[in-house]
Amino acid sequence: MLKELFESHGFSDTLTNRAKVDRYRKDHGLTDYSLETIGHAIDTVAEHLGLEPSDEAIAKMSSHAYRKIVEREFKE
Repeated sequence: MLKELFESHGFSDTLTNRAKVDRYRKDHGLTDYSLETIGHAIDTVAEHLGLEPSDEAIAKMSSHAYRKIVEREFKE
């Protein structure tokens, strides 16, 4: 279920992405585990902290956007 939710928002269902979303939920007192709440957390975390995109999202993005992702990964 979480895999489908992450991918429907354009992100990979990875441990890193799950950890960022879970940390956001805990930090903001979001104890509701509904799909709506988790989806909101995914969108918010993606906007502010960044999440790893899904393979499908990478295939659809422009080369310029993909280059930004690759450069960020090399810096890390």
